[in-house]
Amino acid sequence: MAIIQIEPWRLSKGVRICELKQPAEQVRADDLDEAAATAADSAALTYLSVPPEGGSITLDELKTETGPYVSFDVLNQDPNSMIVLLNVYTGGESQPAFFIRVGLLPVLRARLCLDLRWLGGAVLFAEPTPGSLKIVCHGRPVERPEISRIELAFPARAAAVRLGLGPIHCDPAPPVAYPLPTQRMVDRFGQNADRDWPQKIHSDVQLKKSLDQLLEQSEPLRTPDKPDVVSPRLDRWGGSLELPLTEPAQFFRTVKKDGRWWLADPDGRAFFSVGPDCAGLATDCRVDGLTPLLEWLPDPADPRYETMFKTIQPLSSAERSRRQPLLFSYLQANLRRAWGSAWYSRWQQLLCRSLKQNGLNTLGNWSDPQLCALGQLPYVTMLPAFPTTRHCIFRDFPDVFSPEFEQAATTAAAALRPYRGDQALIGYFLRNEPAWAFVDHLLIAEVLLQDTEDSYSKAAFIDYLQERYLTPGNFARAWQLPLTDFSELLAPLDHASRLSAQAASDILAFSRIMIERYVRIPSQACRLEDPDHLNLGLRWAWISDPDLVCGWENFDVFSVNCYAETPVAILQQIRQLNVDLPVMIGEFHFGALDAGPTATGLEAVRTQRDRALAYQIYCEAAAAHPACVGCHYFQCYDQFTLGRFDGENYNIGLYDICSQPYEEMARATRTVAARMYPLMSGQLSPFTAEVDRVPMIAY
Repeated sequence: MAIIQIEPWRLSKGVRICELKQPAEQVRADDLDEAAATAADSAALTYLSVPPEGGSITLDELKTETGPYVSFDVLNQDPNSMIVLLNVYTGGESQPAFFIRVGLLPVLRARLCLDLRWLGGAVLFAEPTPGSLKIVCHGRPVERPEISRIELAFPARAAAVRLGLGPIHCDPAPPVAYPLPTQRMVDRFGQNADRDWPQKIHSDVQLKKSLDQLLEQSEPLRTPDKPDVVSPRLDRWGGSLELPLTEPAQFFRTVKKDGRWWLADPDGRAFFSVGPDCAGLATDCRVDGLTPLLEWLPDPADPRYETMFKTIQPLSSAERSRRQPLLFSYLQANLRRAWGSAWYSRWQQLLCRSLKQNGLNTLGNWSDPQLCALGQLPYVTMLPAFPTTRHCIFRDFPDVFSPEFEQAATTAAAALRPYRGDQALIGYFLRNEPAWAFVDHLLIAEVLLQDTEDSYSKAAFIDYLQERYLTPGNFARAWQLPLTDFSELLAPLDHASRLSAQAASDILAFSRIMIERYVRIPSQACRLEDPDHLNLGLRWAWISDPDLVCGWENFDVFSVNCYAETPVAILQQIRQLNVDLPVMIGEFHFGALDAGPTATGLEAVRTQRDRALAYQIYCEAAAAHPACVGCHYFQCYDQFTLGRFDGENYNIGLYDICSQPYEEMARATRTVAARMYPLMSGQLSPFTAEVDRVPMIAY
């Protein structure tokens, strides 16, 4: 057990210890007692001033402490959320080889607990502690002996920040308790209690009046006997009447003409897919352990609200001792408050009408299945579960040579059966953001050789090497590895790519074979089950290695999530990797700090006006690119201000938690809709503008 005190010599340039001071503007009048109690208890905290460019605290004692649990109290005194990093360096690297990123709520004292075993890379998303936000473990696996430096770091942000830190404990067991003050941070509607914005709801009467007006002002939905034309230039699907591509067919399909990729809708016209992910009323407001921060939470046994609660499994089986997740839907509760028992059908009408009026033509991934089934808007879906195996090679990468993987692929593909004949379905994603691919330049075959368990994939690799080298002697010389029999490779072998150039080449080649099987086997199973709809790919988080494109020939559309100012760079990268497919952007967003939740998401701007400008710039750059056939915005509604199931709390919605539209974003989506087909056909150039971009607050 070790206790590390915060002392001046540990601080990087610009970070300084300051006197305790509770900023007056951050103390709520109705929380004076709690604020006083926090100040009285603050003797255990050391208060730091961190400049806008960020800073760090050296914690090199953690290099040798066995721990594995590192815990400390922290109080972020800024009105916005903030990021804390545990950076781990090896050798002479200027960038961390591995880091743990944690989000902190504003003006709240909470206890963090990090596990040094996460450095091994097995965990990507860890279970947050009460009062903290999302925890992400990123980088290559690091062994303790190779660590040269460890620091607690605070990245750059839009303004200086003051925070309090308690002594840092390194213990063999996690803390017993995670205390929180009684401090109203969320009002009865699930809104941020400490922030105001134009459409914020303050009463039940205001909520009902606003929702009624939004429904009355929206256009009626089409009916089977009266299919509407959304605008004079668009067909019933949202495709362009002015850009016929093929003869009508039953389903969406891809077309390449004069070097340009297109989606063709069932009427044969050009279709650029735009719309929000998560167009649904998710039960994902994390409330377990957080009741001291809530003005209102109904009894889970109350028949009016019992279906709005949900329990889920912790993010990692290794984290079961931390919390038992309990989720609630303030979105649903607000609609019920306004519309009583008819809330769900009225919400369906309102959202479909609103999206169409604002020029959006697609219900993106994770949207409400019943909403999709209405047939009012084209939609995409995803396999409920990607095929896996009992034993995975690394994180979620399965044993792809196992018969179990092939059987699991067949089972997973069967989920597509109910969609047969559905014209509104554009296609299906196989999965979203494989966790194993979050490690840049990962050699999955090298990890395979390190694996302590036997597997079909390891046996296949040994067979591959035996066929290539014929004798153990040939192999031993090529790999510069003392070995008398190929069966010796069943024992774990670390860092095999460092043995020789030939070893590195063989490992790279077999890694490609494994990734190709990872793609091909589920794709073939899905094609057998559903030959009509488009295979939209894997929604990579980013192209962390060029070999991720292996097996692209099995897709109809290549998909990637792209959080950037524009998607042009990733679209060009995919083309340069010789992927001859249309590309769909599965996720992008922009968040600000002048409304709703207290974090920005992965692309940050200052205001709602800047969000709208950034959205238009991104979508128009996508539509103008010859490979891009759609971009889906993440997400439809703001996330919960205290964090969703995993702790994300971003102001990124087209609508807030009371279903109120952000008008600036609505105007931007309408503008893009009016310009996207002329952009695709080269009649217009993409929009540009100055956007006030700020450092992200995201985890």
